[in-house]
Amino acid sequence: MEDCGAVTPYERLLQKMELDDRCREEVALGKRVGFYRFRGDLGAGNFSRVKTALHCLTKDRVAVKVMETGRAEDALLDREIANMSGLEHPNVVRLFEVVETPGRLFLVMEHCAGGELFALVCTQGRLPDPQAAGVVAQVASALQYLHNRGIVHRDLKAENVFLTTWGTVKVGDFGFSKWVARWDEPLRTFCGSPPYAAPELFSADSYVGPLVDIWALGVLAYFVATAAMPFRAASVAGLREAITAGDFTVPEFLSPSCESLIRSMLQPVPESRPGLDTVLSSEWLTAAGDVNVVLPSTDPELEEEAMHRLELLGISREMLDGETGLGIRSPFHGTYSLILHRLQNPVPLSAPPKPTPSPPSKGSKACQLL
Repeated sequence: MEDCGAVTPYERLLQKMELDDRCREEVALGKRVGFYRFRGDLGAGNFSRVKTALHCLTKDRVAVKVMETGRAEDALLDREIANMSGLEHPNVVRLFEVVETPGRLFLVMEHCAGGELFALVCTQGRLPDPQAAGVVAQVASALQYLHNRGIVHRDLKAENVFLTTWGTVKVGDFGFSKWVARWDEPLRTFCGSPPYAAPELFSADSYVGPLVDIWALGVLAYFVATAAMPFRAASVAGLREAITAGDFTVPEFLSPSCESLIRSMLQPVPESRPGLDTVLSSEWLTAAGDVNVVLPSTDPELEEEAMHRLELLGISREMLDGETGLGIRSPFHGTYSLILHRLQNPVPLSAPPKPTPSPPSKGSKACQLL
């Protein structure tokens, strides 16, 4: 008779996946994939839907982006995976693993339990000045990191900024991201949401990606500080006219330093917009606190601890090394990455107090996009 005490968690999971009727039924019904069991829906987009799931070995909660394959958008999927792979920044959503089945692709990502920044502002109103500045500083830091790696986001908006339960915000959704060989490489594809689109997207044959991201950051800063959009119209054509004109009003309650930064980023002439170094050193952001982000470093002790915990689950170093060629598509590497990420980013024992939202300004409509 088999000694069940010698069976590792990984071996038990394999046995369950192969022999347990309920488990096999869940796989057939799309309730399980790889090492993950789905728990519910988080949202849906034009080409995908996002579910929450639990890793069956580590018990980490993750977000899983589910996309159909075999369509014209497959090239975008490959680019999204390539651009997200290896990103490690406190304000960028991590990609842990990619699981592929016939007809579907699953991107296993960091779960942000606080939801979308867009939903927070829509339900609670504008953020108080210090909290708004803190959000913008974190997003600016994420953009700086991406641009330094040659990645342009091209779809920055409040719906693509996510909240943790301890006050950190993270930039996600890299479906329109683009790697550029040089900073000023001309791009020609219109990407993103019209309310966040820079004027050159409407009026020029090409544009410089990082400068488009900085414009979108200016729109985002206006949104979190006012619960409204700087450019509004009844139609996309009217919105285009408003954006290309570059005229917008600023509520009286905005601090001078906030208004100054927003106006500098929402310059119709792309070359007149500040670089992210200038944005991060602005008076409004530095007054909100330390904007210097410490990136996760290679810590041999943490890596050894992650390896030790992986081996306790039944995945040996040899098994891990044997799937090196699979990269982010290896379930062993996905499991290791989850463990290491948790060690590198321990949840604070006490979260900061939830910000008391400020009411929208008189006459403004929260979350009015057009």
